[in-house]
Amino acid sequence: MNRQITRKLDHAKGKLRDKASIPDYRERFKDEGNRFDRGGTRDTHALIADFCKGPRVVLPKLLTNDKLAASRILEFRLRSLPLRVDGYLFAFNQTPSTFAQANGLSLQVARQIFPGILADAEKRLLATKSRLLKAEPYLREEPGRTPGTLKRTWYVTFRTFLPTDQPQPWHKFFRDLRIDPVLHEPEPI
Repeated sequence: MNRQITRKLDHAKGKLRDKASIPDYRERFKDEGNRFDRGGTRDTHALIADFCKGPRVVLPKLLTNDKLAASRILEFRLRSLPLRVDGYLFAFNQTPSTFAQANGLSLQVARQIFPGILADAEKRLLATKSRLLKAEPYLREEPGRTPGTLKRTWYVTFRTFLPTDQPQPWHKFFRDLRIDPVLHEPEPI
C-alpha cells in the first residue's frame, strides 16, 4: 500500500516539475494580441479558402509553386543536356572517358580535368536554380489563336550559368510558367 502512494506522489511531483519548466505564454498572448508570432514558415500552398479571398492572396502562392516546379524541371533538363563548361563540352552523366572523346582529349588529361569541371558544373547549376527562384515573374500578352483574343502567359527571365550546347525550346518544357534562361543579366522590366 505504501508503495502505491509513493508512486502516485512521485507521479504528481513529476507532473508539477514538468509544468513549472514549460514557459507560460498566456501573458504574451494578452500583451501582443493578434500580433503574436507563433513562428514557423509562411504557407506557400494555395488552399480553397485562399481562392475565396481573391487573386491577391492566391496568385503569389501559385507563382511560387510554379517556380518551384519549373526549377525541378530545369534541373532535370540541364542534367540531361550537353552543356558548355569552361569551354569544354560536358554532360552530368559523362564519365572521364566519354568526356575525353567528346572534347578530343587524352584519357589521362580528362581524368585530371573532369572532377574540377564536374564540381564547377554543380556550383553553376545551383547558382542557376537560385537565380530562377529569385527572379520576378511578369505577365506577357500575345495575340491568341482566334482573332480579337489575347493570350496571357507568365514568364520568368533569369541568368543561366550553364549554357547548353544547342539552343533549347524552353517554352515547351513547362507550360504554366515560361522559363527564359539568358546568358547575360536580364534588364529590369
